[in-house]
Amino acid sequence: MTKEQFANELNYCGLVAMAGAMLLHGDIDEADYTALRQVLLDAYKPVISGLRK
Repeated sequence: MTKEQFANELNYCGLVAMAGAMLLHGDIDEADYTALRQVLLDAYKPVISGLRK
């Protein structure tokens, strides 16, 4: 894994964690979370975390 791939992985995981917290607190709904996650997948193209659904 390159340094860039590792950085993308960290950024993706951190932002998905924040989105998950927002979902749990009711700030966003499930549809928003799903859409946001897809945007993050497209933007960061994580090598490992992108394999999970």
